[in-house]
Amino acid sequence: MGKHRTWVALGRHREGPVANAMRKARCEYKLMLKHKRTQAQSCFTKELHESLMDKDYSSFWRSWNAKFGHAIGSQVINGTSDHGSIAEAFGDIFDACCQPKNNMAHERLKQQFEHMYDGYCGAAFDVESSINVELVDRAIRDLKLGRAAGPDGICAEHLVYCHPSVCVLLSLLFRLMFMTDVTPAILSRDFEA
Repeated sequence: MGKHRTWVALGRHREGPVANAMRKARCEYKLMLKHKRTQAQSCFTKELHESLMDKDYSSFWRSWNAKFGHAIGSQVINGTSDHGSIAEAFGDIFDACCQPKNNMAHERLKQQFEHMYDGYCGAAFDVESSINVELVDRAIRDLKLGRAAGPDGICAEHLVYCHPSVCVLLSLLFRLMFMTDVTPAILSRDFEA
C-alpha cells in the first residue's frame, strides 16, 4: 500500500523506478493472495479436526460443506438436460457394452449356468462351527443397553451381566434349533400387550 501511495503522490508515471516498484509490489500482493486462497482451500480448520476426532459426523460434514462447498456437476449430457433422456442414453450405452461377442459361446454358457442353477441348494451349513459360544458372547456384548425389556421381561442388561455359562447354554439351544428345525413354543408364541 505504501508504494502505491508514493506512486500516486508522484503523479502516476508509467515508467521509472517508482512505477517499477509499484508494479513489483502489486505482483507480490497478488501472488500472496493466490497463496492464501490455495492455503485456505487445502488446509483443515481446528473445528474440522475436532469434529472428526470426536466422531461428530454431522458437525464434521456441516463444517466441511461450509469450507469447501458443494460441487455441482454438469446437468447437460449429449445436449440434453432431461433426467429421463439422460438415463435412457446411459441405458443405451450400457446395453451396447454388455452384448455378447460370440452368440454360440453365450448360449452354451447360459445353458450351463441354468443347469447348475436348477440343482443349486447352497453351501452346506456346519452348525457346529458356525454357532459357537464366542459368536453368542459377541452378539450379547454388542447388544445396546438401556432398552426396554421384551415380552418375556428379559432386557440386554440381564444377558450382558449374567454368568458366562448362559452363553454356553444359549449356543447349545441355537445349535439344536438349527439341527432339528424346531423352535421352542415359548420363543415362537405371540405376546399380546
